[in-house]
Amino acid sequence: MAPRRRARAFAASALVAFRESRLDDARADYKRALDVAIEGDLADLAVSMAMNLGAVAHQSAELGDALRAYGRGLSLARAFSTEHV
Repeated sequence: MAPRRRARAFAASALVAFRESRLDDARADYKRALDVAIEGDLADLAVSMAMNLGAVAHQSAELGDALRAYGRGLSLARAFSTEHV
């Protein structure tokens, strides 16, 4: 399966888990999606998955983890925008 399709499949599974308050499952699938997106050089998905990990951490009241995930999303956005200019 193509990297974009794999990442999106993990993200879809994560979204369902998040909406069902299965936050550990959501975190695991968003992490898988992020890994696939980074490996596949899929900037848009990598940034989104990092931000989604932040949302899961925030919802879990893990504010330090949320801040780190949001920061990673910002760093990825900056890195990818520099690489693709």
